[in-house]
Amino acid sequence: MADMGMNHDEGGHAQHNMSGNDGGHAQHNMSGSDSGHAQHNMSGNDSGHAQHNMSGNDGGHSQHNMPGNDGGHSQHNMFGSDSGHAQHNQGVMHGPDNHGPGNAGVPMMVQSRLHEPGIGLESTDTHRVLVYTDLRSLKPGYDQRQPEREIELHLTGNMERYMWSFDGKKYGQAKEPIRFYNGERLRLTFVNDTMMEHPIHLHGMWMELDNGSGSHNPRKHTINVKPAERLSVDITADAPGNWAFHCHLLYHMEVGMFRIVSVSDRVVGAGQ
Repeated sequence: MADMGMNHDEGGHAQHNMSGNDGGHAQHNMSGSDSGHAQHNMSGNDSGHAQHNMSGNDGGHSQHNMPGNDGGHSQHNMFGSDSGHAQHNQGVMHGPDNHGPGNAGVPMMVQSRLHEPGIGLESTDTHRVLVYTDLRSLKPGYDQRQPEREIELHLTGNMERYMWSFDGKKYGQAKEPIRFYNGERLRLTFVNDTMMEHPIHLHGMWMELDNGSGSHNPRKHTINVKPAERLSVDITADAPGNWAFHCHLLYHMEVGMFRIVSVSDRVVGAGQ
């Protein structure tokens, strides 16, 4: 079993090295303050991210030509796919799934917000704010294969009931881990259905953020996903074993925004 140690400081968000350093899979310093991560008001957002009532609706994902899919995550065939950054930046209507009682609402439309500064930094006039679209790896990524498949994962929550989860299910309700196959190249797409930012952290493997830099997309351990944002990362599953995957707001992780990513060999003859 791979190391799943959770020895994290209780200080809130991980502080990221934004320099594109290609160092090993070290753990991040958690000493940063979580100030400024208040609820984001989406009712006046210029992207049209209005909220829908989700009561009584089924939270399951539809499946897209992906036999053998584990865990109920929406998966798409990615053969021959080009970078999805441009499409995400144009905005995508949210699908019919609302993820059940574990999620209070869904935005009408989701889109890339990688070019936007974080909450509280929108009107900074005294200095430039570094945003994700500014990042570019100094060297091309070591794996330039197109993803074989895509897993779409929704960040969900109910702030009134203080429930935080993936796809409307907290950790104890997830029957299966998120399955990666050893050696594969896959795309993981995050859709934030909540009104808070969530820094999503994957142990053991790099996430290459699709920010429009092509072969020089930056590598990250943790990606901050803004409210009503849809973004994608590409992953080379090169670390067999079980790995922690969670929101790095630790009080969200504690109540259920946590999953296991299991990297194992693909069974010959099995579906994707």
